[in-house]
Amino acid sequence: MIVVEKIAIESEIKEILKVREIVFTFGMHIQHSLDVDGNDKISDEYHLFKAMYDGKIVGTIRAKLEGDTIRLQRFAVLNDYRNLGIGIEIFRYVMSYYKNLGFKHIYFDAMLYVKELYERLGFKAIGEPFMEAGYPHVKMVIDL
Repeated sequence: MIVVEKIAIESEIKEILKVREIVFTFGMHIQHSLDVDGNDKISDEYHLFKAMYDGKIVGTIRAKLEGDTIRLQRFAVLNDYRNLGIGIEIFRYVMSYYKNLGFKHIYFDAMLYVKELYERLGFKAIGEPFMEAGYPHVKMVIDL
C-alpha cells in the first residue's frame, strides 16, 4: 500500500535524505553538494513529503512556497520501487494538498526523459530543454 504524507517530525528528514542519496548521488552520480543545500528542514518556506510502501520510506519530494505558487524539487523514488505508481501518487497528493490550501500554480524542472509522466498528470513543458546537474531538463507547469 502506498501512503504519501507531509513530514512533521525532524527524525524523518534523515530517511528522505538517505533516499535522495541513493537515487541522486549513488544512482545518478550527481554531486552530493548539488542535492543537499541546507533547505531540508521543517519550515514555513519549505515542505518535505515522504512516500511509503508497506511502511518503508521509498520516495520523497520537496516543495518551496513562492507566493501563490509551489516549486517542486528533489523528487526521488528508490529504483526497486519504481513502476508501482509511487511517483504518480506523490504528485497527486502534493497537487491536491496545495490546491486545497489555495495555491494556484506548481512548477518544477523535470528530467527530460520522464517528461511524459508529468504530462499524464496535466503538466505542460515550457521553454527549451536545458542542462542541470549533468542531465537535460525541461520546466513543467500546471495551474491548480
